[in-house]
Amino acid sequence: MKTMKFFVMASALAAMVGFSSCLNGGDYTNTASGGTFVKVSGYLGVTSLVDELGFEYIPSNKEDITNLTSGKYAYITYTYDPTTVDYTLKAVNVNLAGYSILTDEQVVANAPVAENANAPVYSVYDMSTSSQYRVQPVFYQKRDVFIPIYYYYKPATNNDDLQKETALHHFTLYYDATTDFTSSTMTLHLRHTIQDFDEEDNKKRTSRAYEFRHFNLNSALSQYQFANNGQNPDKIVIEFEQNQYDADYEKDDIESKSYEIDYKTVVENYDKLAGGTTGSGSNE
Repeated sequence: MKTMKFFVMASALAAMVGFSSCLNGGDYTNTASGGTFVKVSGYLGVTSLVDELGFEYIPSNKEDITNLTSGKYAYITYTYDPTTVDYTLKAVNVNLAGYSILTDEQVVANAPVAENANAPVYSVYDMSTSSQYRVQPVFYQKRDVFIPIYYYYKPATNNDDLQKETALHHFTLYYDATTDFTSSTMTLHLRHTIQDFDEEDNKKRTSRAYEFRHFNLNSALSQYQFANNGQNPDKIVIEFEQNQYDADYEKDDIESKSYEIDYKTVVENYDKLAGGTTGSGSNE
């Protein structure tokens, strides 16, 4: 599966979650399309896909799942019949349309230094559209975040070459609790490194797309709570090094930019939904 193209498709489908959309000659067919982040677990060959509210997505086409690894997170797209959702058992029968496994990245309790990066990014959210339809960081419950990182990569003519290229790109969130934590805000610094970096080869990175990467914030949030009498931050700020034009890291086009997450609302919304799940199992 071509990761870059998949997420463009997935973003469009995600906006359709919860809407019954298939009509045939004016007749309602009880078919809806969805897109959902899930955690993968498996035991004795059985794969379980569970969203942040505990709904399990049960594919009718299980034979199409070939490489989902237990403990990983994934984004799935699917079709389903809303009238068959079992809210008691929290079970959703779906026909899986596609999926993409998210790469796990690191969160490090050190202030970033120059050696931590050799490449810029373009953004960590969709800068081209309004917030209502914007691709932006998504939380799974309260301590795992999926960040859509827009970066420059080499165009590929086949899936193997694309996978090799994306595997070279690594992202890390750095923080220094003494300087990056305030009474209301936790700042995290995103840095981008390309494995086996070559300056001439980097000039071939002329394409730009985004890919969700997974970061577990458990340690950072625990340290924040320890320093702030058990309280969560109201905001989480992701600082990143941006080049709006190309993949060059050395020239003057690099700027420090930031994206602010209303973490207080993230926590309140999750607690409200988790405390009384009565709607669709899909992430609407």
